[in-house]
Amino acid sequence: MPQALPFSARKSLALKTAVARPHVQKSLVQESVKFERRTRENESHDDSWKTGENMFGNAKRDHDRWAHRVDSGTRESFDNDGESRLQKLYLERQPFPATGAFMGKCWRNPITAKLMLKKVSTDNNFQIIDLFTRSRVAGTPQELARDPYLYKPVILTLRTWIYHDFFRQKKLVASADENGMVKWVLNIPCVDAPINSGQRSSVLFYMPMVLFTAFTKDAATVATSLMALIALGVLAAMCNSAQLYSRVRLYSIPMRLCHLGVVILTVAQSTLDTMAVIGYLLTFLFIILDVANGDLAMLTSYRFWCHYAIIRELPMRCFVCRREGAAHLEELLGERAAIPTTVHGLSTWLKEYSFVVELCGALCQLERISLKEWQALLEEQHNGKPKCKYVTFGLFDKKTPSMWHFCEDFEVPKVGDAEVQVKSGPGGKPPERQDKPMNVQDY
Repeated sequence: MPQALPFSARKSLALKTAVARPHVQKSLVQESVKFERRTRENESHDDSWKTGENMFGNAKRDHDRWAHRVDSGTRESFDNDGESRLQKLYLERQPFPATGAFMGKCWRNPITAKLMLKKVSTDNNFQIIDLFTRSRVAGTPQELARDPYLYKPVILTLRTWIYHDFFRQKKLVASADENGMVKWVLNIPCVDAPINSGQRSSVLFYMPMVLFTAFTKDAATVATSLMALIALGVLAAMCNSAQLYSRVRLYSIPMRLCHLGVVILTVAQSTLDTMAVIGYLLTFLFIILDVANGDLAMLTSYRFWCHYAIIRELPMRCFVCRREGAAHLEELLGERAAIPTTVHGLSTWLKEYSFVVELCGALCQLERISLKEWQALLEEQHNGKPKCKYVTFGLFDKKTPSMWHFCEDFEVPKVGDAEVQVKSGPGGKPPERQDKPMNVQDY
């Protein structure tokens, strides 16, 4: 039997293969390899077209060289590849913070009532939490918006400060439950909405008021204003605790009434000139501002007081809670997207429900990230800003991809002897395609 010859385009066009010349029997692949090698040698001596400036030039020579390197179809595929890369958002993973990284570091200003984290490492700065265990996350904004495991942490600042203040006071709950302290803090009524709840001290308005009382030219007015300022400052510092912070305005009412009475008496008894009138008007103005921004704001904020009743306790200090109170919170902040059933494991999700986690000492409420927010992050990435950082919470993985896998009575369906992973959706139906995690890769 004659020896089999390799297939080539040139050989297939030959009429007489038996008498074909040797160089005709060479494969087209071999010739292409040799031509590519010669082309690379020439390119090593001439780098003018590699920079991209002359890649698509008008000269026929440059166009032929580029067209010979990649054909038109490949060029289109490269262009599509570049467009898809531009449309994708790449998140940067960073290590999960150490246990208790934020514990005891939330402080409250006794005068302005502002809450802040102090002495926290910048390495723990992240914007997104991934509940699934994966090494990287990337996708288009539409894909990321459908991912059921990506959330933004919204810190419950006041509740976190209460939690940390009890920790600094070494207060403990007499309970065998390891999460008893967190549950107790979640059950404390307070204002979680970002509004002025009237907790600011009167020192904010009495401080500038004392300066203008000098215009009254009355020693009693100036002296009582100074005494009231000092007393209010001491009271604010003494009541800057989780037990007494909400009672500062109530405890300061007797002091403010005494000061107001003295000012009214001095106005009635003194002879007023132009400067004195200006001084008294400014004094009364600051008193009115203090009442409006403090007492009235506190009264109107009572409709936003709430506490959380725990419906289901999940692993890793995750809680599905029902908010009791603050019925008008959605009018202020807007409707929140529902949490997928894959995560919470309930039959339905109401607007009063919240998904709360204790994240290294900080109480956070997890919320879905909207499509507009993902698109804004993509624009920031195109503008050269640093990548958005995320941490992996590790609540779910390949073995436990949904909350039903944590149930004791959950049985993995089998076909023969092989296990089949089924992710149940609402009502026991399989989930839609959008509920699957994307780019789950273990490196």
